[in-house]
Amino acid sequence: MDLDQLLEAAVGHYAQGDLARAAELSEQALKLGREDPEALHLLGVVRLHQGRAADAFRLISQAIERDSAVGEFHMNLARALTALGREDEAIAALRQAILREPGLAGAHLLLAAALEQRGGLEEARAHFERAVELEPANPAARHRLGLSLAQSGQFQEAEAHLKEAAALAPNFAMAHMHLGNVHKALGDLNRAVIELRTAASLAPQDGEVQFSLGGILQAMEQLGPAQEAYRAALALRPDYVEALNNLGLTFYLQRRYAEALPCHRKAVQLRPTHANAQCGLGMDTFALGMVDESIAAYRAAVTLDPSDAATHAILALAMNYSASLSPEEVTREHFAWGRRFDGFADAVRPHQNGREPDRRIRVGFLSADFIEHPVGFFIEPVLEHLDRGQFDVTCYMAGPWKDDLTTRVRKLAGAWREVHALSDVALAEQIRADRVDVLVEMSGLTLGNRLAAVARRPAPVQATYLGFPTTTGVRSVDYRITDAWADPPGMTEHLHTETLLRLPKTFACYRAPANAPEVSALPAKCSGHVTFGFVNMVYKLTPAMIDLWCRLLERAPTSRLIMVVEDDARGRIAELIAAHGIDARRVDVMGRKKHAEYLALISSIDIALDTYPFNGHTTTCDCLWMGVPVVSLAGTSAARRAGVSVMNNIGLPELVAEDEESYLNIAARLAGDVHRLENLRQELRSKLQSSPIMNGLEFANDLGHALRAMWRRWCANGRAL
Repeated sequence: MDLDQLLEAAVGHYAQGDLARAAELSEQALKLGREDPEALHLLGVVRLHQGRAADAFRLISQAIERDSAVGEFHMNLARALTALGREDEAIAALRQAILREPGLAGAHLLLAAALEQRGGLEEARAHFERAVELEPANPAARHRLGLSLAQSGQFQEAEAHLKEAAALAPNFAMAHMHLGNVHKALGDLNRAVIELRTAASLAPQDGEVQFSLGGILQAMEQLGPAQEAYRAALALRPDYVEALNNLGLTFYLQRRYAEALPCHRKAVQLRPTHANAQCGLGMDTFALGMVDESIAAYRAAVTLDPSDAATHAILALAMNYSASLSPEEVTREHFAWGRRFDGFADAVRPHQNGREPDRRIRVGFLSADFIEHPVGFFIEPVLEHLDRGQFDVTCYMAGPWKDDLTTRVRKLAGAWREVHALSDVALAEQIRADRVDVLVEMSGLTLGNRLAAVARRPAPVQATYLGFPTTTGVRSVDYRITDAWADPPGMTEHLHTETLLRLPKTFACYRAPANAPEVSALPAKCSGHVTFGFVNMVYKLTPAMIDLWCRLLERAPTSRLIMVVEDDARGRIAELIAAHGIDARRVDVMGRKKHAEYLALISSIDIALDTYPFNGHTTTCDCLWMGVPVVSLAGTSAARRAGVSVMNNIGLPELVAEDEESYLNIAARLAGDVHRLENLRQELRSKLQSSPIMNGLEFANDLGHALRAMWRRWCANGRAL
């Protein structure tokens, strides 16, 4: 065969994947053609596909020495350089290829990919576009241009190119996958699922496709199918951290915390630097009552991603439940979180609100929890009784949830704003446009808070109330509304960036559940033993508290204990109790109950046990309403003094202990006095009902006076404080 025939035959074998025969024929051509540049180039390309990049570089370089005008030579030299890790030289070679042959679509495509990897997105997109212009029917070029456009948020344009790529190559799985992701970004989730399922059928061994499918199903709240997709991805790639993290999140959303936990633990073990996995681990452990481990995980997440304000808020929040941290240590984290927003004050425009101290005040109540939630329960009677001759009320609903209480509260508001979808800037502008005089935010650092909007000071006077009994740390929040029992003068001021505004009696107004049954007979009279009970959240249940209650059971040897916790936490709590040597028959660790069952369960308790360092409040009031006394332990912050406020307001301060020994004494003495328990059973509902805690009109008037005092101070000074 002559030179041309050898080269033609070599190219044919190369095209068929017969690299050995292609190499053999190319070498023959070289001998015959005395180092012909075409033969050198072809053998170099074959060597590159055989994994011999250094040989490929040498051969193609020799071809260029003999004929530097051929763009394809430079393009394949770039491929060899890339294989050798010499990216800068590869980019230079591709530019040479395009310089010599501007119409070489493959070179534009390779250069665009290399530039994109380096972060040169605009120049990369220009070369992707040129590749498509040169070869409109090239599915790879269409696909890469579509991806580039999607990365810059141009989803409509990306959709068109990805659709074309999939049409040109119906079996092109990645085109379908990325088209599905674009449909997700455009909000067309059903179409996204169709495309991704197509991709999965075309590439059943591609874990990335399954992962993307899982993400879209998760967004559609189809958590079961999402889990199947993530499991499929993990079957292909057991170390796929993102799939593990998302699988754990789907379990968390289903409240299957014990299944979420190993997913997030394994993800963190595989990649300790994955901030989202650390956050997921924090969520799981907190939900299971493992607070100190949760704090460590959240701390790691914040360290890895200091810009994540939401996770930092959860960290500060979680620290309030740790028995190993002082109020001062907790407060420092709240202050650190609040400092994120210190610069916002620089951009605040002067408020145009008229300074008439006695006029009708426009009050805004901002919360994500105008639902059947403690905030919703406690604010409803306030809105019902607040003097509308004095106050024009606007409620800003910052949460996506709705229920019957939402409907009731909406009717009580003078104006209602759905603000869940608004950005922080847009929300601040809405409040400012409404000319709110006093803004009361009711979330603190809890889920759904809009403190980033409040930090922009949309109202001249701003307060935090009810949502969480701590400082926000945000200096644009002027006041925290409380009472002198929860925040005694001189005790807690240093724990706040806000000024404490103490209501004269109680910081909250309770309304009894409409479905509450009548007070039952004392259970101890029927059972012959006293039953202690815990009906609060498991993350308030510290190991130190369990230790204290086990000591109480030893001190009251015939007593029993009922505990209500999340189902997934029951085993761990039972193990903690068993470690103290308590007979398992004396302790009943139950799963979480529906509200009607929860109230019935309270009726089966003789004495409720409050938690520390975070007291109960709603559950304390519920227990008292059902005739069950609550023994509380006081501390030196508002979160540790809710029991102090409630018990003093109903006239039973003797049920509050100042230390653990007093707590044991109070509970044990009460357990030994069935006659007193019987009297309390019959008296507590009326005590609560006649107390300031349930006097809605009086409480609303007290709150109204506080709002007026804040407003007058601003009118007099031109500033809130």
